[in-house]
Amino acid sequence: MKMTFLDIAKFWMDAEIDKTTPMLRTPYQWLGHCWIWKGSTFQKGYGKYFLHQQTYRAHRVAYFICYGEIPKNKFVCHKCDNPKCVNPLHLFLGSPKENTQDMILKGRLVRYRSKAANTSSKYSGISFRKETGKWRARFMRNYTNILIGEFATEEEARIALDKASKGI
Repeated sequence: MKMTFLDIAKFWMDAEIDKTTPMLRTPYQWLGHCWIWKGSTFQKGYGKYFLHQQTYRAHRVAYFICYGEIPKNKFVCHKCDNPKCVNPLHLFLGSPKENTQDMILKGRLVRYRSKAANTSSKYSGISFRKETGKWRARFMRNYTNILIGEFATEEEARIALDKASKGI
């Protein structure tokens, strides 16, 4: 990501950040108020910022402005667990494994009760998406969720998942 001084100024001016929201999710440590992104957001609540005809997560742009380049294998994680927060003091770099461990430590990992209770498929890693009317196949490798794709039938998704997870 490359930014000029004008791009940086525009980011902070366009952000329409609410700096009065108290950080409530981490009671053991007071880091100051969350800076809530008031612009458009992605589906999971992370701020969305457009720069040079590309879309970025707003907290990643805030981290880049304050701390510099973000390595390709790193996530920008939130100490406050607030996806809309762009306060650089609340952001830190972490690997996929560290991000997952942070999620577990803070109790944000949702444990599935049973495969049948949370998915309409009898196969692990396959789920039906009502939004698209297709079957989605995915698996996890090295703490990273890998999406195989969406398929017309559950059986097609299972075959694709088998091939991908075996490296075929």
